Amino acid sequence: MAIPAPVVWTDGDDADSTPNADDLNLDWADSLNFLLGYTRPMIFVYSTTGTSVTTTEALVPFNNEKLNRGGMVHSTSVSNTNITLPFTGNYAGFAWGGFNTLSTLSSRLLVRVKKNGTTFANAGMKPENTSGWNIHCSLSLYATANDVITMTMATTSGTAAMGTTLISAPRLALYYVGKYS
Repeated sequence: MAIPAPVVWTDGDDADSTPNADDLNLDWADSLNFLLGYTRPMIFVYSTTGTSVTTTEALVPFNNEKLNRGGMVHSTSVSNTNITLPFTGNYAGFAWGGFNTLSTLSSRLLVRVKKNGTTFANAGMKPENTSGWNIHCSLSLYATANDVITMTMATTSGTAAMGTTLISAPRLALYYVGKYS
């Protein structure tokens, strides 16, 4: 999907040369829908796999999509750890890392969001007990079309499991903000 052209008023063929609704370009509906977010690229994915988390970063397998539109490329089965961005420009969103039971309190819990393998957003915390914990952060990035976004989770010692419930499932949301120079 291409980014719609902006709505352009032209000097119409009316007698007083005043722009009116008949003078809008033919793509006005697409442009308006894009601006309102109806076709704006956005994605909200989450994982219910319960994947084991250790000191080695584990890619979060996003096996569920709550929302995916506007050209975001993601599969819930094939390479479900990857989200491919459709446009060059600015993106914003949030990451949420849910951890179920932990094996040790001496560990720190880590969540990282990466663009083409390089971390651009992260969050961490030291838990106070071994029951479930959630870590979240907001994020923004500048990306080029076809950049790949992934999310990882890890501990600094011991083991944990990714959350699987509505409240603890790891999730990632991104939306296209636009291209600014």
